[in-house]
This record gives sequence, C-alpha cells and structure tokens, in this order.
Amino acid sequence: MPPKRKAKEIDTSNPNPRPRGRLPQNKKPSSTVADDDDDGFEVVPKPPLPKRPRKVAPRAKQVGRNQDDGLGTGRGQKPTTVEQHLMDQSAKSKEFIQSFREKVAEGQEKAHLALGQFKRDLDKAHTGQQQELFAGANGAVSSTNLKDNPLYQQTQQIVHLSRSILKRHQIAEKESQRPGLVPPRAEWRHDEQKMVALLHYGKQYGEKLAESLLGPEKVVTENVAHEAGGKGSEEAGRMVAGLFEKTREAAGADTWGQVAHAQMKALAGVVRTLSTPGRK
Repeated sequence: MPPKRKAKEIDTSNPNPRPRGRLPQNKKPSSTVADDDDDGFEVVPKPPLPKRPRKVAPRAKQVGRNQDDGLGTGRGQKPTTVEQHLMDQSAKSKEFIQSFREKVAEGQEKAHLALGQFKRDLDKAHTGQQQELFAGANGAVSSTNLKDNPLYQQTQQIVHLSRSILKRHQIAEKESQRPGLVPPRAEWRHDEQKMVALLHYGKQYGEKLAESLLGPEKVVTENVAHEAGGKGSEEAGRMVAGLFEKTREAAGADTWGQVAHAQMKALAGVVRTLSTPGRK
C-alpha cells in the first residue's frame, strides 16, 4: 500500500483555496515531476491498470468444409492447386472432344453406307425403265427431220436477215470511205432547191389549168404545161402532171366555161326573137 500523506494546513484567507502540490485535472501527472513546495509532499502517479483479456467468440464451423469444392479435394485429402485443376479440366475436355469425333466419324460412315445401299436399290429398280425411255428417245430423235422444226426455220430466217443487214452496213461503210464523196448536207441543199422549183412549177401549172377549165375556149393541156413550165424540166412536168391527172381528164371534155358560153349564146338568140313591148 502507498504511504499515508500528511494533512496540509489550509489557508483560510484565500477565498478560493486550492490544495497545493496537485496538478489540474486536465493534465496528466508525470512520474518524474516532483513538488517544489515547502510542504515536502511528492505526487505519486497511480499504476496503470492491467488490460483485461478480450473475449473472442468461437468461429462458426464452415459448411461443407470437407466437401469436394471442385478442386479435387475431399475428406482426408489435401486441396490441389489451380494449375492442377486446369490440367485436369483440359484432359477431360480432350477426352470428350476425342469421343465426340469418334461418334461423328461413326455416324458419317453409317450414313455413307446407307446412301450407297439406297443408290444401288434405286438403280436396280429403275434400270429397265431407263433403258426403255432412252431407247424411245433415240428413236424419236433419229426419225425427226431437223429442217421441219418451226423453231429451226425461224432461226434460219433471223440469221439470213442479220447477214443481209450486216452486208448493207459493210457496203455503206465502203462508200463512206471514198475520197470524192459528197457530204450529205450538200445533197440536202440541192434536194431542197429542186423541191422549191417543183412547188413553184406546180403552182403555175394549177393556175393555168384552172383558167383553161373556167374559160370559154378549150385549151390543150400540153399548151398549159408549156405556158406554166417555161424552163421546167421534163421530170418536173411529169411529176406535176401526175398531181393533176383527174383535172386533165376533165379538160378533155366540155368544160364549164364552154357550156356556159354556149348557153349564153342560145339565150341571146331567144331574146332577139322575142318582141319587146311597145314595138310593132
């Protein structure tokens, strides 16, 4: 036990007496600090309390600790490493693939055997029918004439027409390569001039022919053509005469002018014979 401390004399003159020789509560006493007062007291720190032992709850037993966890462990066996587990799985995969390949090869072999047997049975069943059909087809082809086929005839016509068109194109190409060939534009200009002259000649010819039909005197169509043609070529005259063919036929008979002239003469004679009123 620690020694008993002596009672200290308390000074009553101090309104806030504080025992001397003690540290404030917020400061920890030090074992090496001694009181320098005149009372001779020494502050002795309290010894630290011993730590109580911590109670640890017993661990719960792991469920399935001794069961096989997929790594090749079991009751009474040490667990294998991850590498050993991967090697085992790889070996199992190789065995499975090898067995699967063997099954596939066996199935293919059976399928080939069944297909070959089916073909042999089919050939045996239809050999006679195929021979009959083949013989009949050969006989029909040999007895048919190729030239009598309408499709063959149409093909020959198309070939002949194509050759004719090709030949004409070849001739036109040869003619276009001649050095003295007249360009088509000049030919078109010359044809245009001839057409204008023909229309002018036809206009004059029609006017003269109409005058001859309406006039009181009969005019020969050759004279009409001569009067209208002037410097017209014979080809132009023939073409224009062909345009007025029916009119020229009517000009050969009595025209309207001639008939009207004859009627006017007869009417004038009748008028002369009749006596006018007031005359004796």
